[in-house]
Amino acid sequence: ENWSSKFRNSSIGDIPLIKYVDLDGNVALCSINASAKSHRTVCLSRQQSWLIDWNREFRCVANRFFMPMSTYDAVRSSSKKDVVLEWLQDQVKVVIMTVNEYADVLIKHLTHDRRLSVAYAHFLYHSFSQKYLSSGEVNYLCGLMPLVDNYGAVQTCRYGVLVPANQSKWAELIVSNPWSQERYVELGEDYLRPGNFAGQSTPGKQFMDFLKTHLEASDIPDISPPNAGFPTVSGPLTKENAFLLLDWIKRLKYKGIRIPEKFLTCIKEGCWLKITMNGYSGYRPPSHSFFPHSSWGDVLQNGSVLVDIPLVDKSFYGESINNYLEELKTVGVMFEFAEACEFIGKRLMCLAASSNVTRDNVFSILNFIRFLRGKCLPPDSFIQSVKDGCWLKTSQGYRSPGRSVLNDQAWKTASEISDIPFIDQNYYGQEILSFKVELQLLGVLAGFDQNYQLVIDNLKSPSYLNYLSADAVHLILACIRRSGSSEKLVRALGNTKCLKTDAGFKSPGECFLCDPDWGCLLQVFSCFPMIDETFYGSIIVSSKWELRQLGVVVDFEKAVEEFVRHFKLQASSSSISKDHVLLFLSCYRQLSGMRWKFPDEFKRCISEVKWLRTRQGDSHIGDYRSPRDCILFGPDWESISPITLLPFIDDSDRFYGDAIHEYRKELKSMGTAVTFADGVKFVADCLRIPSNPSNISPENVFSLLKCIRMLEEKNISLPESFTRQVSQKWLKTHVGDGYSSPNQCLLFDQQWESYLKQTDGPFIDEEFYGSEIKSYQRELSAIGVTVDIGRGCALL
Repeated sequence: ENWSSKFRNSSIGDIPLIKYVDLDGNVALCSINASAKSHRTVCLSRQQSWLIDWNREFRCVANRFFMPMSTYDAVRSSSKKDVVLEWLQDQVKVVIMTVNEYADVLIKHLTHDRRLSVAYAHFLYHSFSQKYLSSGEVNYLCGLMPLVDNYGAVQTCRYGVLVPANQSKWAELIVSNPWSQERYVELGEDYLRPGNFAGQSTPGKQFMDFLKTHLEASDIPDISPPNAGFPTVSGPLTKENAFLLLDWIKRLKYKGIRIPEKFLTCIKEGCWLKITMNGYSGYRPPSHSFFPHSSWGDVLQNGSVLVDIPLVDKSFYGESINNYLEELKTVGVMFEFAEACEFIGKRLMCLAASSNVTRDNVFSILNFIRFLRGKCLPPDSFIQSVKDGCWLKTSQGYRSPGRSVLNDQAWKTASEISDIPFIDQNYYGQEILSFKVELQLLGVLAGFDQNYQLVIDNLKSPSYLNYLSADAVHLILACIRRSGSSEKLVRALGNTKCLKTDAGFKSPGECFLCDPDWGCLLQVFSCFPMIDETFYGSIIVSSKWELRQLGVVVDFEKAVEEFVRHFKLQASSSSISKDHVLLFLSCYRQLSGMRWKFPDEFKRCISEVKWLRTRQGDSHIGDYRSPRDCILFGPDWESISPITLLPFIDDSDRFYGDAIHEYRKELKSMGTAVTFADGVKFVADCLRIPSNPSNISPENVFSLLKCIRMLEEKNISLPESFTRQVSQKWLKTHVGDGYSSPNQCLLFDQQWESYLKQTDGPFIDEEFYGSEIKSYQRELSAIGVTVDIGRGCALL
């Protein structure tokens, strides 16, 4: 009470007044100032005597020192206990400490000391036994305390704890510690020995029970398994260890703990489970073993002559094994009939993989399926296990059932174009046909049943696809129609002569399908190989889409394109005959009256290409011209033709004949002049005045003058060639030899009658031409005839 007023600033702070128990258990002294400033911490506790003894045991490693019991008792008995305790805490820096606080401080100073680490575990055990520590405090401290492992090393970090091996079940089953990689610490034998620390004796069993409870030191079956395998299950396990393993799995399943994959795989595949197989005992992996079932076990043993079925040896394990059915399922033991069938199938497929399945093996498989069906047992699982193996001998080698075919008449046509993998009946004999149902269950195709993709997948090489039958072609078209892709077929058939036409067998790209509407276009020339409908039947017409995929021309537009190409080729060599022309004009008429619209290229071709033969005069052999450069002869042209060389279409009997006139409308649409008015444009260029003018009749002259009139009305100027022709002597006059050129003629007019007679000068002979000649005064003037009296005087 007087510290602040009388002693704080005195030298009493340096006098050794504070007692504590040192490392050797002796009472030592330190000053107030030294205690307050030193790293040494002086402590008091309700369990003063307990902590004094244990602190000495721990060699005061935490620099905690407790006041002696005499001092502790004096303070407790003092009437001013609270004042003294407050002074000790504030001025001397004494710490009031519980056993839990002491243990928490101490744990930080045990890191590398093996003996102190073990002593600390005993300290917790005894402190808990004396109720100085609660269960929760002990659990917390046990989770932090360092442990001595089986190698004597102090471990401070861990994920879990294992009981010592020589008192464990895990070592009995697994032998070595498989949890080491998962940071599990195996307790060393230090924890098994009876201990004596701080005057306290520790019995081994109780101490180990304490560690199992509060340190959670684990053992089988309470520990979670590692994600690793262990070698002991690679060989036989004793009956006891087998049950220990099954108990472990049962506990894990009960707790809902997931069994790690590697651990479970190791058990499933380890050869530790005792089995019996047709009287023979041995050991097999659980995943290759079956738990015997009275309803089907004997049936399978008797029915399968190829594979022995390993059954769990119940005579070895006893009736207790029936308590672990779920655990046996977990490790892979099979219980179901379907699993047994699958096992038999897999063993057979292993045989097939190592060497080809013999003929007898195949019949055993088929007989086994028949046997199961006869016993009303489902063969599905067995079939699933064998159907993907390549064990059936076919014409294409060994194949799986699903890729094999049982041959019959339905495959006859397909065999023509494809190498179908037929089951080798020469190898298996006719007996194989009696197993049709079993083969179908396995996936073998028995009957065509529209398996078009199989035909495509096994298509023969192109060299075998020439000159195909009608049935084969119809099958190909069906394949294209029904399959998802026709590319393989199209590529294979592209260059083969597989289609029959009216010109023999041709490749698809050379062929045309004759359409009833526009097929006449293809009949104009004989160069278009048309598919033989008589050979294939009329149904071929309904396969336009499929034929188009192959490259056959089936569309009007494409046919026209090919026609135009050939038309130009024929025209370039003047090879378009009378028959070609008449056939073409007939077809053109037919198509013009229907819905078909001619492409622009077609229109340009037939109007611009020179394909119509013309006759130019009686002595000329004629030539070929385009329709727009031709004239269809008619009565209107009779009077002009003697003095012209016009391009009339050759309608003589030696060429087109009268038949050409039936196509007047079609020729007109192509640009041919079919009327005098349409063709007058040709007269100016084609005028040919005969050398003997007496052959020129008045009708010829009037026809020419009409032409001049029509050309002038159309504002068409007369060409130089025309001028040269009309400058000859061809107009009949009253002078000389009776004929004069236009520029040497006069047209007699009433104005001349007062002075002259028509016979007095080169007047045009009106007696020969008639008075009509005067109505062409303008046209005559245009070709040079003098019609004006004023200009006529000079000529006279």
